[in-house]
Amino acid sequence: VAALLIRVLSLAVYPLRMRESTPLPRAWLPKLGPAKMRQHLYPAEDAAIMGDTSIPLAHRLLIGFLHREGMRIGEAAALDWADINAHGQVRLEQNKSDDPRAWALSSDVIRTLRWWRSRAPSPRGVSDTRQGPVFVDDAGERLRVDKFAANLRAYVEQAVGEVRPELLTTTAHSIRLRAHDTR
Repeated sequence: VAALLIRVLSLAVYPLRMRESTPLPRAWLPKLGPAKMRQHLYPAEDAAIMGDTSIPLAHRLLIGFLHREGMRIGEAAALDWADINAHGQVRLEQNKSDDPRAWALSSDVIRTLRWWRSRAPSPRGVSDTRQGPVFVDDAGERLRVDKFAANLRAYVEQAVGEVRPELLTTTAHSIRLRAHDTR
């Protein structure tokens, strides 16, 4: 808010010339602290989650997809089968950054998604298997990902024998594991 106020007042000085000077000096802005270290899962930790059959299959597929393709969790949750063509290319025309993009999925992800498509619960009201959401729960509903970071940390605790403390704890210099860290 402070940065926005200073920017608007600066524009009033120049180029608009509505004021002689800004009443808020740049020094009024609060100091930004240093960035905190982000976390990631090691391949063995990812493998432990993928292999833990007590974790819901749809969640394991989503986590594996995120780790392998680097998509934002909201983008993955909104993904429909129509967004993936027969050649395994994903087309994201709408996304957070308004930057449409397309890329080829890795071959192991394509194989897994084809397997999932043949076994996933059918979404309600969708008879065409080329339509509907990719990631669905046991009832065929689009997988909800709000607060998914808490699920991810719980799955790490459950599946990995000795959990690295930095994955679960925020300190003065690091942030605990978040769903966004799969990017």
